Amino acid sequence: MAEDTMGSFKAVGQVVEIPVEMIDPNPYQPRTHFDALKIAELGESIKENGRVTQPITVRAKNGRFELVIGERRLRACKAIEFKTISSIISEMSAEEAREVALIENIQREDLTPMEEARSIASLVEQYGGSYAQVAERIGKSEPYVRQRAALLTLAKPIHEMLDEGKLNVAQGIAIVNLGLDDEEAQMQVAKKAFRLRLNANQIKGNAQDKTDKVKRDQRNTVTLASTSRDLIRAHDSLERYMGDGLSTLADIKKRTLFEKQVKDMREMCEVVLQNIGS
Repeated sequence: MAEDTMGSFKAVGQVVEIPVEMIDPNPYQPRTHFDALKIAELGESIKENGRVTQPITVRAKNGRFELVIGERRLRACKAIEFKTISSIISEMSAEEAREVALIENIQREDLTPMEEARSIASLVEQYGGSYAQVAERIGKSEPYVRQRAALLTLAKPIHEMLDEGKLNVAQGIAIVNLGLDDEEAQMQVAKKAFRLRLNANQIKGNAQDKTDKVKRDQRNTVTLASTSRDLIRAHDSLERYMGDGLSTLADIKKRTLFEKQVKDMREMCEVVLQNIGS
């Protein structure tokens, strides 16, 4: 039986009519958005039938009831001002209620990406950090569970982009996999992906191109420094020979050789500078 204060209700496990005002919201509800139009449509359907076709699930708590499953149905009944709603009273602990509510929500197709991510992350926490156990419990692969939970590491504005459909889950996961700790850097990638309609592979490819350019610039900088030193030495040598006077044919040949070396190295520096700037 339910708690003593619930003596007027039937046995646990049976369908009973419970006053809507005695049912408190589910504290583990991961959903943050409910489509008002769909709630209204559901309410009209319930009104036509005279009752909900599928009872909600509640558990007794502190002389009242706490919702476990059936948020949309409860909201719809409130919207059409039904006084009671068909319910099944279930005996379960807070942890059991949390698990049931989260799993039930994860199975829904209308969850937003971040609602699903929060649900999965909550289950992972409940299972002591075991992604494998959660994967088995909800019938998904372990990589699926890890990737969805990892979406929570993204900047909050990216959460909104995912829920609004500006980015899809694959794009979100691709940004996660870049390993960017700085939220501003994450946002730059997300905005570029949205603006240019980059898919997950293109997001990864763009990041790799950027990394390659940084490495190339570093190599070019080293080359430029080395070439600049050679150019300075050649220039100094040329000035020294010119300062000593060009008295012999050998001196003239040396000057010509140094002038060519200086010219070659100057051209090399210009090429390197162009590469760095590209």
